[in-house]
Amino acid sequence: MKNSFSERLNYKAERFLSKGGSSIFKSLLIIFIIVFIFLVGLRLLLINLFPSLDYTGNVFRDIWVTFLEMTDPGNMNQDNEAPTFLKVLTVLSGLTGVILLSMLIGFITTALDTMLYDFRKGRGKVIENNHTIILGWNERVVDVIRELILANESESKASVVILSNTDKEEMDNLITKRLPDMMTTEVITTQGDYANINELKRINLESARSIIILASCSESATLSKKKASDVQSVKSILAITACQNGKNELPIIAEIFTKEKRDIISFFEDDNIIAIDSWNIMGKLLIQTSLTSGLDSVYKEILSFDGCEIYFYEDEWNNVPFGELSYYLKDGIPLGIYTQEEGLVLRPPLNTVLANGDSVVILAEDDSTISFEGKQHFFPNRDKKIIDVRLEQKKKEF
Repeated sequence: MKNSFSERLNYKAERFLSKGGSSIFKSLLIIFIIVFIFLVGLRLLLINLFPSLDYTGNVFRDIWVTFLEMTDPGNMNQDNEAPTFLKVLTVLSGLTGVILLSMLIGFITTALDTMLYDFRKGRGKVIENNHTIILGWNERVVDVIRELILANESESKASVVILSNTDKEEMDNLITKRLPDMMTTEVITTQGDYANINELKRINLESARSIIILASCSESATLSKKKASDVQSVKSILAITACQNGKNELPIIAEIFTKEKRDIISFFEDDNIIAIDSWNIMGKLLIQTSLTSGLDSVYKEILSFDGCEIYFYEDEWNNVPFGELSYYLKDGIPLGIYTQEEGLVLRPPLNTVLANGDSVVILAEDDSTISFEGKQHFFPNRDKKIIDVRLEQKKKEF
């Protein structure tokens, strides 16, 4: 069926206007110019046909007066002395100018509102390097940010970027209220779908240091919500990998509720991707601390960034035995070794020789205080014998 000219014209106009604000602005501007040329031409035509209507004798003034009448109807009083036919044309110029300028002003106002809305939602591109990315938002995000602030305390400038479906103003208000002192860390929030490749590229994912994916619901949520949260996390991991041309190079920690989704992530065979069940870990910690008094203080000291922290440190060890490594470090207590062959081994035999390139698990005050200089700083008294006696708890009598 052949379409009519009006249908094709409407279709072309609709396609052009659907391209965005710039096309609408161009359309209004073109219509204004066409109407202006038409009214000027009509005015000059009437003056040429009826010379008695030419009360000014200046063509350029007629053009200028028409423009002023279209942009500001108050200028219609400049034709008070004009003949009646020209006054009709003056009224027509004022009315069309009011309509077109109202449409143009309305469009500009809407465009500015949209731009300000995008600013409030943080829709701009994030230009950060070596930053930590948090994808998602839940009740644990403030604790995560607090630990990152303490971890970045030794750095002159650090940044944390949060991408979530939550409203940006809500995120900013909560962070400002709960974390008034950011130290050297800048927290940047932005709203968007964190399983979308374009959104991940917008926060400069390729230059990030690490990525944390939070669950979108709590442990008390229904099973369907937990599954939806896990699906979102798996989609985010796939999108992150796609942003890196199919090969992930970033450390990713994902909060996953169900074992099935954690098994799916294990199929990636990527050591940089770790899926954890935070509530399962929390349950184990609760059981252990309830059985051993004072163990909560030990976990708090080791697992938090307040005080000493655990780091992986790699250096040229020059065949130093593990049992003597602590004498070569001004700050730090070696806890284990990580090698490509055996993986992570905590409390290895003291005579284990460290090869160049091995990573050592160290408990230290900060990563900036760990330094292996290849020389021994401490010299123990090997002649002193340590008595192997277990202390017994005694009840103090009053």
